[in-house]
Amino acid sequence: MTVVDPGAAEQDATAGWLPPLPNRWVAAWLRLPVLVRAAAPIAVMAVLWWSSSRSPSAREPNLLRALLHNGMHVVAYGTLAAACLLSLLRVGLSPGRRAGRTLASFVLAVAYGLVDELHQSFVPGRTCSVADLLTDAAGAMAALLLLRPCVGGAPVPGRRIAGMAVLCAGCVAFATFGPW
Repeated sequence: MTVVDPGAAEQDATAGWLPPLPNRWVAAWLRLPVLVRAAAPIAVMAVLWWSSSRSPSAREPNLLRALLHNGMHVVAYGTLAAACLLSLLRVGLSPGRRAGRTLASFVLAVAYGLVDELHQSFVPGRTCSVADLLTDAAGAMAALLLLRPCVGGAPVPGRRIAGMAVLCAGCVAFATFGPW
């Protein structure tokens, strides 16, 4: 009689979801000098600051434009969290240190999101929004989850990726259709 572990079947089915190319990109990135890698999150922060310093144009309100604008929070803060993680990692870190640096990357991205939201409250036509901050946090979490197998972590089950996609979509919807 053979005993089959149902959890193992799901893990085997999702273990190879990530193509090898991102793994090679991460390996090449980690071979760069630390000062070069540290420039990436600073550059992302500068672009975000510049973008949030601009007053919105006086266009007619549009649902698609609002969804895209709020969806870009997921992309932007996912990029920031990934840049932070890839600047903090180095080859040969223990899983505990890697997890600590992943958490630090998430905290840095969300903290910068908070600073940027406060900054926007001083820009004419912009507002400080908790919904935007939640969307920033969801994007940071999604990027770090997707990056996990590339930095030596365990493969991510498909249902966790689907759940993160639903969370991100929910945050974008909340930021777009919320009561403000």
